[in-house]
Amino acid sequence: MAREVVAALDELAVGDTVQVELAEPICLVRLGEADVRAIHDVCSHQGQPLHEGAVEDDTLVCAAHAARFDLSTGESVGIPEVAAVPVYRCVVENGEILVDLDDQLNSAEPA
Repeated sequence: MAREVVAALDELAVGDTVQVELAEPICLVRLGEADVRAIHDVCSHQGQPLHEGAVEDDTLVCAAHAARFDLSTGESVGIPEVAAVPVYRCVVENGEILVDLDDQLNSAEPA
């Protein structure tokens, strides 16, 4: 699988999240003007959709139990400490957001 166009950049405001469906559910998070991250959309704690959570700095906070995930590494930050979630290569080109599920940036297993 190569990079896939999943959304237009202007559909996602800075600080927003959105779920997109590829071979697995992905949560897109826009952190800056052209800084978008792609993280597996299922919390490793109890399976809550991560796109329902809140963005705080460079972390995503699960809405169910406040588990926090670093958006660069997928690692759990703080308490409760839970398993990491997959993070995927995400780029912005010509106003489009592209994700490559074959280019996972960590070794975490999907929940």
